[in-house]
Amino acid sequence: MRRLELHPKSVRFSTNENEQNNPRSASMATLPTLVSSPLNLVAIRDDEQKKLKQLLTEIEGEKCIVIDPFLSKPLNFITEGVALLKQCGAAQIMSLAPVLGSFTQPNLVYFLMPIAKHVNTAISSIHKLQEQEINARVFLFFFPYCTRVAKELLKESGVSDVCTVMNTDVNIYPLDDDILSLEISSCYPDLYLHNDLTSLQLVADAICSMEQFYGVIPEITAIGANAQAVVDMVLQSRVEGRLKEVDLPPEISRLVVIDRSADPVTPFVTPLTYEGLINELLGIECGSVTVSEKAMGKQSDKPVLIRLNNSDSFFQELRDENIARVVRSLNEKAIQVKEESEARPQDGNSTINEIIDFRYKLPELIQKKKFLETHLGLLNAVTTVTNSDAFHAAWELEHQVLAGECTPQDIAALADVGTPLATVVRLLVLWSLVNSGLKPKVFDEARASVTQFFGLPTLLLLHNLQKLGLLVPREAAGNFATLRSRMRLVQDGVDGLSMADMSYVTSGYAPLSGRLLQALTLQGKVSDEIARLLAAPVRETRQVLRTASGDATLRKKLQLVVFVGGVTFTEIAAVRQLKQLANCNYETAILTTNILNGSKIIRELSEEVPAIPIPPRE
Repeated sequence: MRRLELHPKSVRFSTNENEQNNPRSASMATLPTLVSSPLNLVAIRDDEQKKLKQLLTEIEGEKCIVIDPFLSKPLNFITEGVALLKQCGAAQIMSLAPVLGSFTQPNLVYFLMPIAKHVNTAISSIHKLQEQEINARVFLFFFPYCTRVAKELLKESGVSDVCTVMNTDVNIYPLDDDILSLEISSCYPDLYLHNDLTSLQLVADAICSMEQFYGVIPEITAIGANAQAVVDMVLQSRVEGRLKEVDLPPEISRLVVIDRSADPVTPFVTPLTYEGLINELLGIECGSVTVSEKAMGKQSDKPVLIRLNNSDSFFQELRDENIARVVRSLNEKAIQVKEESEARPQDGNSTINEIIDFRYKLPELIQKKKFLETHLGLLNAVTTVTNSDAFHAAWELEHQVLAGECTPQDIAALADVGTPLATVVRLLVLWSLVNSGLKPKVFDEARASVTQFFGLPTLLLLHNLQKLGLLVPREAAGNFATLRSRMRLVQDGVDGLSMADMSYVTSGYAPLSGRLLQALTLQGKVSDEIARLLAAPVRETRQVLRTASGDATLRKKLQLVVFVGGVTFTEIAAVRQLKQLANCNYETAILTTNILNGSKIIRELSEEVPAIPIPPRE
């Protein structure tokens, strides 16, 4: 049994003795710049802004805008804070609630996702306004559009008679230079548990929108049934003439659509990248994390919002590194910042040019100190957990499961020593996926053990896991062992310091989805042998190009990878690692329904999650 080595206790960081006692403050990072994107994502953001701005400016007079809490963070990537809204006459902004605060503007504009619960909240607040005889024009802006269910709710409540409903068609949110998200937060249970296929149409719509900007994508690979359904929708839209004819030379040479069910294992494997662990342990939501100052090694419990994107130069370098390497990298940065601070001109011993030069560099130095302080605090919060014996024990057992070296009884026994439910269930799910289920008797024993230790409420979770095929009794032998060997999914001796192979992202396991992309990137296809072993079908499609010049030659090699059902930070790091390979001729951008991990899946399946009420347009 090998020991996970992080080495975080071997170093001590400080840029200045007094700085460690200063109050915590948020990172100086802002919204992502999008300047180093392989695609011109600014065009996407500008177009989404244009749609929203046009609708808002059609409403004369000042506006009070009421924002659905599901929208507030993703919308920030389009409106860049409240600046755009204020330009369009927003004099007041408040959060959606059954009873709104006071406002004096003649126009009340709701920003809503078509989620039944939130539509009903808006209806309640409008009824309250009617009771109070508040005279205002009411507008309901739906993101991306009002659905049949939402229309029925509005009609049944009588609200549709007193308000104006408008579709924004805004649904692509640029989270960073290479990541676009539709932010369908509950896509996984809605798609796989409730068989709600709405997210597939939304993904297809997003791909069609991108083709309007970047040209028709000539090569398409779909992995998984839902991925194929998305591609069929895209192709059908073109056949039916619902899309404008695109005469642009294609900027994207290949589209790869991956159904989450094609690689169900990876979300349940613990990430060891810096960004992955921050999400796993602290929770990243729409590119930011909120933590208490105490978790970051301070005395106060005051919450701090930290943006995590490429506008933070430290995070841009550290995000995809294994936690073992992050410790070393931050140590080096601390030394560098200290040396730059000590290089300040000394009174009486410096020339005018030296003083001017230092003053010129001072803002950047202050920013570096701020970034360093932020990431030392985040690292402290993360390594407080990763240094624990419980974390190491769970990680070692997890990798034994992946290598086929432990039993379900070993996992179930964790409950006896107080291991949290999420950890026990994740490991059982992982074992079930790797081994095509548990023997029926062992399956019953494992379920009984979980129910006994964690209570009857876990029955709903266990039922949902079985319904999704994540934790099931074995019916037949599977192919994971063969895939593990053929695709080199499990690697020995990975310390995380070298990023030469994508298995560094977990210190030993390479995501199956990442290996499939590696094959597509380097060999141009998934081999027939691997395609037969996968639980998901693989289909290749070519689209006919019609460029203005008649020349279909691609200007650059770039692939758009679309994850239907969610992507993990583990996979994002693995995809980014591909460009470090010597024979890789592709840059990659990612479009996803949402970002998830195993803990999020388990939380969602532990609840009675209603289906997303976003059926296709009428």
